[in-house]
Parts: sequence; structure tokens; C-alpha cells
Amino acid sequence: YVIFIQDQFQSHSKISIHPALWIQIQGSNQEWMPSVTTLFYSQHSSPVYTGFQLAYRTRDALVLGFRYGTPQFLTALSYDITLSKFKVASRYQGAFELQLVYCIPQEVFKIPNALPCSVGF
Repeated sequence: YVIFIQDQFQSHSKISIHPALWIQIQGSNQEWMPSVTTLFYSQHSSPVYTGFQLAYRTRDALVLGFRYGTPQFLTALSYDITLSKFKVASRYQGAFELQLVYCIPQEVFKIPNALPCSVGF
């Protein structure tokens, strides 16, 4: 199971802050990942943004991310800095992750109670 909670604060017409919490449960194991994403919009009320993300995966890693998005596309690059005892197994290296997301417009598939694409991906 994955539980995702996110909020948005508009601190300025060109800046928004998105605190979030991911909770992942697999059997008796669970992982919590609090994060904050700050988005900078190219123009006032523009849907195009550039953003930065900072997240902490409990007892495991610190995640630094960069993202660029439009209403239907998201490109994100992040780097996980290993903090757990696995850093010996990973030779003290973190890992890069690349996300390419396409959000299908809700007009195409009319799904009841569907949520729009999130900047918190």
C-alpha cells in the first residue's frame, strides 16, 4: 500500500511550496518519506514550472531533486544520498533517478473521482 498526502502553499504568484508525505507499507515493513518541493513558475499564473525537491527516506537516504513541468509532462532528475548501513554495499555511492511522466488529460478518460497529476511524483 502507498499513502500519499500533499498540500500546497502559494507564497508568491510565481512560487509555490508543496509539503508531502509518502507512506509505503509492504507486509510488516513500512517506509515514511517526508518531502518538500518548491516550484518556480515562468510567468504569473503560468502552468510551466521549474522546481527543487528535498526528501528524506527514513533510515535510508536523503533525496535531492530537480524537476521541470507543464500541465501534461513532468521531467524530474533526483539523486539519492545513501545514509543507511547499505552505503558500504553500494560503495558509498548514491543513485540517480530519472522520471518522465505524461499525464493523460481527464477529458480523454472520464474517471469518477480521479485526481489530477501531481507535482509530488
